Amino acid sequence: MKIAIILCCIRLGNVPIELNAKLCDQDNFPVELSSILESDVLPHYRQYFPSNPSYVDISTGQQKTHDNPFWGYGIHSYHDYLDRISRKEISQRNIHGVLHATRTAIWTQLFIELHELANKEWTYHRLFLALAGAAHDIARQDEGEDFWDFDSALWVKNYLSQQNLEKKQVDLYFNAISQKDPENRNFVSPEQQAIHDADVLEFHRELDNPMDFIKEELCFYHFDQLDVKFKEELIDEIQLFIYLSETKEIKNYLNEYSRDSLGDLLCLMQTLHDNFNCFPHLTELLKCLIKPFKTQVSILFPLIRNISHKI
Repeated sequence: MKIAIILCCIRLGNVPIELNAKLCDQDNFPVELSSILESDVLPHYRQYFPSNPSYVDISTGQQKTHDNPFWGYGIHSYHDYLDRISRKEISQRNIHGVLHATRTAIWTQLFIELHELANKEWTYHRLFLALAGAAHDIARQDEGEDFWDFDSALWVKNYLSQQNLEKKQVDLYFNAISQKDPENRNFVSPEQQAIHDADVLEFHRELDNPMDFIKEELCFYHFDQLDVKFKEELIDEIQLFIYLSETKEIKNYLNEYSRDSLGDLLCLMQTLHDNFNCFPHLTELLKCLIKPFKTQVSILFPLIRNISHKI
């Protein structure tokens, strides 16, 4: 069910930007979202991890040193981590970096479309959901087990509190991130489900065999109003897009040169579909998000090697 949402004011730096939650009602929404991500969110993902990670133990409230940090596969020390970055073998946050954050924001918007297709009621806000999705790993200090969900949620809470949102709304997104993987799948809001699903879809990037993906982990897979064949085809398209975009060259470009990571990835998705007809469901469901970037020349497309052999 489509529900109109009132206009709200978000600040990009010192400039107020008026945004409507309904993407198709305002063509500039994707461009404005990209500006906010580049200004306020993605710079955090371009930073180096600290050499001595620490986290707050939620059970005790005490700050703890992470004794066995994980900097990435095959990386055995912080010195090795820095060396590989200097040789451009990896980006600063190679697994949970700009690429992961931006795709996660995209998948939150996909969840909205699936929620509507299933005729489920939800007074959502596209901007806040995309921002929360992109920032869900913003406080991470290494690439291993996530001890920083609470800290990432706190960053989002502080950010949204500065936008004069009601406490109830701010807490909604705080809880959606801090409890994105609830025990026994006891989800309490569509926002929580959206961020959970967006992050679960990203598991594809770490699987050697796509068949290992557990689709039942996705909330939207249990939307009985949607055809099973459609859902499985959509998941296959998402897997392919993640596989094609999860490259060293694309990560390094987004990390070092891109100033429109959202637009670059959406343009890549459309260009791949135009050339290989490989994302019919994705490009249809995300057409309003893609629209401002549809006619651009994809900078990322040439960075995918042997592309015809991968599709």
